[in-house]
Amino acid sequence: MKLLFKLVGLLLLLVVIAGGAVLFYSDAIVKKGIETGGETALGVPTRVGEINLSFLGGEATMKNLNIANPTGFSSPQFLELGHADIAVSLNSLLSDKVIIPRIEMSGIRVNLEQRDGRNNVNPLLERARQLAGDKDRPADSPPSQPRDAGKKFIVSYFSLDNVQVNANLDVLGQSSSLNLVLPKIELRNLGEEEQGLTMPELVERIIHVILATAQKSSGQLSPALARLLSGELSDLQSLQSSLTGQVQQRADRLIGDLEKRLQIDVSEEDKKVIDEKAEDLLRDFGGRLRGN
Repeated sequence: MKLLFKLVGLLLLLVVIAGGAVLFYSDAIVKKGIETGGETALGVPTRVGEINLSFLGGEATMKNLNIANPTGFSSPQFLELGHADIAVSLNSLLSDKVIIPRIEMSGIRVNLEQRDGRNNVNPLLERARQLAGDKDRPADSPPSQPRDAGKKFIVSYFSLDNVQVNANLDVLGQSSSLNLVLPKIELRNLGEEEQGLTMPELVERIIHVILATAQKSSGQLSPALARLLSGELSDLQSLQSSLTGQVQQRADRLIGDLEKRLQIDVSEEDKKVIDEKAEDLLRDFGGRLRGN
């Protein structure tokens, strides 16, 4: 579920940015900033339907955030956020500890696709890593930074509602689809006991709860979908190794069956030739899986 975590973290960051802008910027400037920032970070068009900032109330509302799919995939959208509300304490915005009475996000749709050895996740993550200067850093490891860096946040109420993950997978010629819906998640007094959490800590705290909820809701996920939700489907080495073992076992059984049926012995040299041809075939097959 690591991919799901990254997406929630991204959405949370965008919502908090919008909330923090109520003192300094107009609706149009924040809307344009989020669209430009999202497109720069992910390399795909990012659009916001509407941003409403209330200076007097210290509130921000974002509607219809859409992140497009990379080219070559059927669904026009990779991610959609229907509605997000955030309320901030104006007096705390300029201090080291920001008080957020409320964050509510709802109507999240994530469309995952895998076909012809490619998926729509890795291009987005790779783009983000390149911009962060972390080309050599594994996708799952966080960027190096002090845990106490930056402002700290206390969130009195957080809710995540109506989250749906749609997956369409085509692996080894077998197509499958899955629809995963998470129940509503509500959290209270995040960071209050610790006197504030940094943004990475806040995201991590929320993600732990989402993980537990997703594990209870997902049932038995296919291995392919589990990899895609983890952002790791491009690495098909484990899948190829599994296939190699299965094919090798079947080849051994076929050789043994032929020996019995024909009442002949297959020489070790001939067996070696058969194994080498099978390995050549699997290497070519693995290359095709990876798009080589």
